[in-house]
Amino acid sequence: MLESLIISLVLTLIIEVWFALIFKVRGKIDIAVVFLANIITNPVIVTIENLIWTIENYTLMIILSFIIWVVLEVLVILVEGYIYNKLRVKSKYSPYKLSLILNSISILFGIVYNVIFVILA
Repeated sequence: MLESLIISLVLTLIIEVWFALIFKVRGKIDIAVVFLANIITNPVIVTIENLIWTIENYTLMIILSFIIWVVLEVLVILVEGYIYNKLRVKSKYSPYKLSLILNSISILFGIVYNVIFVILA
């Protein structure tokens, strides 16, 4: 559980900070906000997801995992958007759109990572 938490956090930080730079988030404080917002949200979502995967009923686990994952990802997008808005992160996108873009990219990378290194391993 700790290993997946660390891997997820490190990959999320690399991906979201890198893409924040690509999407013209330039100020050092703005990049720090993106970094810190992910330090706040990522461990929470990964811990909850890891706990769901301990459910012994496989069908129930898959259904709950998907539903809760979608709800948590929406909440993360909203929370990070709120943080970007309140701390006035400068970007060519609105704070919530920036959060949606960065998290969507991170989710896509996470899915690819899990398929390659977890499911196919």
